[in-house]
Amino acid sequence: MKKLLLSSIVLFLFSIAMILFQFSCKKEAKAQQQNSSSQYLNKILYVKNDMSGNTFEVWIANIDGSSSQKIPVNLPSGLYFGGNVYLTPDGKKIVFTVGTENAKSKGIYIYTCNIDGSSLAKVIDNTDPGNVLLEVAGAY
Repeated sequence: MKKLLLSSIVLFLFSIAMILFQFSCKKEAKAQQQNSSSQYLNKILYVKNDMSGNTFEVWIANIDGSSSQKIPVNLPSGLYFGGNVYLTPDGKKIVFTVGTENAKSKGIYIYTCNIDGSSLAKVIDNTDPGNVLLEVAGAY
């Protein structure tokens, strides 16, 4: 009887230990909810172009149209604005397409610059005549 009682106590303590072990190893997976106000910048980016298509201006405004301001983008000579402009998700840069007027080095390129118009840089160089870059799909 003593052995049976001792065995029961050992099995009971073993089962308690297993239950405690199960609780200590349990992981809770919590989904991270994205705050919609921080996920989107609530800004719009748009282009003003004269009727001849020779000049363009990039503008940024709040989503309701308030606080619009011009982004001064100064392209090198021989380049023209390609028509596509996007704001990066962090709101610090714009991405846009640029074309060449020179038939010898014909191509469409992708450029970026800071939101204040500084640090203009070519990021995609497409001079291969077999490939045609139509537009930037978006900057994500």
